[in-house]
Amino acid sequence: MTWEELFQRPKDFVADEWFARIAATLLNASRLIVAGEPHRLTEVELYYHGPAHEDPFAHRDPVQQQVGVWYFHRTGGTYRGGSFKGLDLAFGSPGVFSGLLFRGLEDSAGRFVDGPSLLVDHILKKTGAKSVRELDAGIADRVAWDASSPVHLMRLPEPESRPIYRAARVGLTLKRATLGDPRPQFLRKDYRFLTEPRHTKKGKAHIVRGLHQQGVPIERIRELTGSPLASIRRYLTLAAGTPPTLR
Repeated sequence: MTWEELFQRPKDFVADEWFARIAATLLNASRLIVAGEPHRLTEVELYYHGPAHEDPFAHRDPVQQQVGVWYFHRTGGTYRGGSFKGLDLAFGSPGVFSGLLFRGLEDSAGRFVDGPSLLVDHILKKTGAKSVRELDAGIADRVAWDASSPVHLMRLPEPESRPIYRAARVGLTLKRATLGDPRPQFLRKDYRFLTEPRHTKKGKAHIVRGLHQQGVPIERIRELTGSPLASIRRYLTLAAGTPPTLR
């Protein structure tokens, strides 16, 4: 399957299945090449605002109506700075806005980068770009799998088989929700995919809840996440309103 085929909305559209297929390709069958150095993606989130799936948390920037292009997070046309930086791979179409947010990676030396803003900082440092604007100017007109680009995706000859875990996305709120707003429907969708829960600090409570919903025993959740049992119980109690059953 080509990149273009992967990111084309299936005729029998089922968001969960399509998103899982995209995430598996990025996390277990690809590398992100940054200034010639291969990086393994460890965490991604998906956002899609289109027919039968109008996710209100998608940015809906015009860039996200294209497929295969990089989108650095911006507000009103201005690149976000500080801890609000982020990098998406857009996979939309006219009238459809979608983005695959890169949240974490592992470099060739085994060092983990956790969080979208730190990930952008890492890419800036590796490429020598002085700003997001400068980096974007160098890669914006190229598809993400253009091997001549300083930042691009590369398919592995054979996919790897790491377990992929799912959880709710990070940093979403209902602060702006109004009567009939679709935000509550999408708030806890498990569109966050990751392979390294122990090395992922952001949104740890969401990870714990996601693992529990997938039937992972609490002791195994502790092993996977490195979270104390007391914290796990607290996360699950807050989510359910009642103490979880230890199993």
